[in-house]
Amino acid sequence: MTIHGLKLAIWVIVAICTLVAAVENVEYFILPAAALNARSLLRLQRVIESLAGGPEKVYRSAARADLPPDFWVATLPKTDFEALKARQDVREIIPNEEYVEPLATYARQMGAAEELRMVSQPPGFESLNAFQSYVYRSDVQQDKQIFIYHVETGINREHMDFHGRNIEWLYTNFRRDATLGEHNQHSTCTASKATGNIYGSSKFATLVVVKMADLTPASLQEAFRDTANDIRRNRRQYRSILTISWGSKSTIQQKIFEWYYNVEANIREITTDLHALIVFAAGNSGEDLDPRLHRPRLKADTFPASLVDAPLDKTKAPHEGLLGVANCDFLGVRVPSSQQTKAHSLFAPGEDIKCATNDSNNGEHINTGTSFSAPLVAGVIANMMATGETWPPGGGPKAPVWYWTVDRIRDYAGWKRPDGGFVLWNHVDRFHNPPRGVLYKGILNDTAYGNVSTS
Repeated sequence: MTIHGLKLAIWVIVAICTLVAAVENVEYFILPAAALNARSLLRLQRVIESLAGGPEKVYRSAARADLPPDFWVATLPKTDFEALKARQDVREIIPNEEYVEPLATYARQMGAAEELRMVSQPPGFESLNAFQSYVYRSDVQQDKQIFIYHVETGINREHMDFHGRNIEWLYTNFRRDATLGEHNQHSTCTASKATGNIYGSSKFATLVVVKMADLTPASLQEAFRDTANDIRRNRRQYRSILTISWGSKSTIQQKIFEWYYNVEANIREITTDLHALIVFAAGNSGEDLDPRLHRPRLKADTFPASLVDAPLDKTKAPHEGLLGVANCDFLGVRVPSSQQTKAHSLFAPGEDIKCATNDSNNGEHINTGTSFSAPLVAGVIANMMATGETWPPGGGPKAPVWYWTVDRIRDYAGWKRPDGGFVLWNHVDRFHNPPRGVLYKGILNDTAYGNVSTS
């Protein structure tokens, strides 16, 4: 080849590379500006569709056409990025890069309670005897601090399980004569299962103690209202989880439905408008007979857990953002007394659960029930949200955890057992949590005591 021919070839290659770069397409995660009306949202969607090459090229987060989308995912020419980002109706546009396994860090808590060891147990093992520690992801993004709103009657703040933890208080006291300092064993225990140093599944989330004066309907409604206001005022949308570990003892009767419509409105505001997740204990009446149907009450039928399956107002669509938690033993089998929601259901250990006690500052209490399963789930989801995980861990449109549907959260936070139930797992794989004394991928896990960090 002559020198002239070589120069021509180089020029052609450079021109082709320049042309390819000019038309390079990137998948973007596009968030609309706040408070856009339906017409403005539709106008923005049409712009995105035009840039992407048609409606079929754009993923819209809201499944129903009559609901406003939280975001769109579309593959667009890279050259359109700045122009789209500069639009007043676009809050943020982010390259939706291919999923890459995070460069995670892990912490190991030795001597952890048995249910925590089960939470970090990789799927497929039938026995917990080989696992000596609770292993959890510790690569929390500080700019994505997650908040667990514990809706009950307060906690024993002086217990060692809460020392050094980020704790806020939100008083819901419609009974002005109620003593704000009062709390009970159940409430202290369930809070410690979510965020406690020793007994909690999340070691990083901020605990917001939503202190109710009592467990009455009026107090509950005020708790939901005040929690919604707190999330909005502090701009904690997409970063908040409510955990509720109590409910009515009997099935809900028609005569009190009207009042519960008000609570439903509060729940819709929290889940739909503020994009928070509410985790409910499913109930413990699974061995009681339903007086009307003459069969065990396996389905969650008490308030508020019954809202997971269907709203009380039948003119409304089912709630998104509600998760019901059932109780299982250390083999992942449903405990007979546990009730279960039909939809959005996840099992978590809730038998002989160890937690912080209310009557001393270093004592331990043991309880059984779905009340203690639910906060474990809230803590695990909080950890996932704080590590910046994306869904799905493969192809297709991806989004951070706080944009996931409740079904995706359930699927990702649990592993499916042969009997069909999803059992809570915190996604620490076998490589980072091998059974003690077992050689796995060249690593022998023989640590028995002490706190160690792995990476």
